[in-house]
Amino acid sequence: MYGSGLLVFYVFCDACRIPEEQHCPASSVLLLAFIAICAGVYSGKTLANYFYTICAWHLLYGQPWLMHQAKITLALEGAKCLALPASKLPK
Repeated sequence: MYGSGLLVFYVFCDACRIPEEQHCPASSVLLLAFIAICAGVYSGKTLANYFYTICAWHLLYGQPWLMHQAKITLALEGAKCLALPASKLPK
């Protein structure tokens, strides 16, 4: 999951033409945009895993994590509501 979360983030940054030096540390605006763009494409659980992979990546490399937990929670809950019904099927 770690590798795929970072890959999705890098593809997002490349598609939005975000300079590499802004990937890490990522601003809260960039991280919220990532959630917003991915909402409805990935299940809420997958998107949360991707997001926390980015957090772990920051911490692993000693970079500041610029997101407040309240914003994270609201954004991920909103994204979960937008998930496609097929991603919510029981397994």
